[in-house]
Amino acid sequence: MLRCLLATLGQDAPGVNAALRAATRLALHRGFEVTGVRRGLPGILQGDFRPLKQSDVGFILGKGGSLLGSADFRILPGAHETVDQIASQLKQFEAELLEKEGWS
Repeated sequence: MLRCLLATLGQDAPGVNAALRAATRLALHRGFEVTGVRRGLPGILQGDFRPLKQSDVGFILGKGGSLLGSADFRILPGAHETVDQIASQLKQFEAELLEKEGWS
């Protein structure tokens, strides 16, 4: 099965839950297994993943913030170790697609 990871990176932005809802529904419709990453890049580094189903995103349009939470986390130039850790986590998860939402 194809896997899709959804993450909110940077700060919350208006419409982020609508974007998460649309991306989740579209990916599920196209046959992907959809997983949300809690708290953006720190969540990827810590493997903090959560499966997403249609019922998880049906109620989120009127809510503020992000369903998945976010963290303002910057990768500084020269931080190759952090980038390698993120790549390793994504490779281990075997994701076919990583979709980022939010303002960074």
